[in-house]
Amino acid sequence: MTILLARGAGDPDRVAHAVRILRPSPIGEVLDAVAAYASPTGGTVYAERVGDLYRWSPATRGGPYPLARLLAHFLRCDHHDLTVGFVTIDGWCVVADPDEPRGNPYVIIEFSAYDAESVRATVGAALGALGTHRSA
Repeated sequence: MTILLARGAGDPDRVAHAVRILRPSPIGEVLDAVAAYASPTGGTVYAERVGDLYRWSPATRGGPYPLARLLAHFLRCDHHDLTVGFVTIDGWCVVADPDEPRGNPYVIIEFSAYDAESVRATVGAALGALGTHRSA
């Protein structure tokens, strides 16, 4: 498991979006999760394609501690209630199981404050540019 949250911690709707970090999901569910994360305050997001599905993560160049704080802020919980597995990809620290293969291809998108529809459109275009390759 790459995210361990203390029982009862976090906003249930945001925790549901965080599931898309761990489990490859249809593009619409990932777009909803990223829109909830990146609007209206902005942030940097990693997204990858895994077969015909996608997953996402907050991303930071600051390492695992800032990553845990970003995720805790999104989940609306105390960062002490959260344990996060991570990997570093091209200098970006993202939530992931280090023993699990990374999706390919992937994108890093940096947002300033945007409305949810702008975030959905930007991420949708970036993920759409990754194509629809099927893994063997």
